[in-house]
Amino acid sequence: MKALLITSGKGGTGKTLLASNIAIVLSEKMRVALIDADMRAPNLTYVMGIANKRLDVDKNRLIIPYKYNDNLQVFSTEHYFARDNGLHKAIILPGETIRSMVKQAVKSVAWNKPDIFVIDSDPSTSDVLISLAELFGKDLSAIVVTTNDISSIFDCERTVDALKIEGIGIIGIVGNMIWDNDDHRIIDLAKKLNIPYLGYIPFDHRIRNANNNGQALMPDINIIRRIVENGHIDR
Repeated sequence: MKALLITSGKGGTGKTLLASNIAIVLSEKMRVALIDADMRAPNLTYVMGIANKRLDVDKNRLIIPYKYNDNLQVFSTEHYFARDNGLHKAIILPGETIRSMVKQAVKSVAWNKPDIFVIDSDPSTSDVLISLAELFGKDLSAIVVTTNDISSIFDCERTVDALKIEGIGIIGIVGNMIWDNDDHRIIDLAKKLNIPYLGYIPFDHRIRNANNNGQALMPDINIIRRIVENGHIDR
């Protein structure tokens, strides 16, 4: 099973935005399984406009994922947890439990023979990363997302190091929330780490407003198509 991990060194860099839009673009040509594996802060269902959707199980007791389109199915680990009177509660889990739930998201969901898994991971070097490496082995590759902020750049370096330690192939780095084409720090980082720079997503109020209204698709989806092409992800 081929799998693409979207990760970063810190929260708020745009992993969910990138993962959802890459999944949508890939679904134009192949069957895609999109998983929100950020258990401590799962937000994919909101971005995809499917928050509060109830999921059923099939006759084999497998969870039936949400059908976004004919080629794209979605499952969030958020479905493992109940809300308290509609409030978003803290999710505190030991590493062993997190790793088990990640495996369930892959193995215990009624996926329709996907050509690729796209996984929205939690930030940093975590049990999610270790579990996915064990599950997919050499079939797992990663894209690292970062802003141009210096602290995000430093954390991106740490994430790249963790991916290398786990033997996960790195497709490239993507910049997000870039103002005035000013992505020089990310370009320099990619050169320093000898990793392809796949491009960037500009800062755009329309993207934020779309996400806040449960619309995953970016106003200019061609930005994502270029990132997919630069990373040869659809091959």
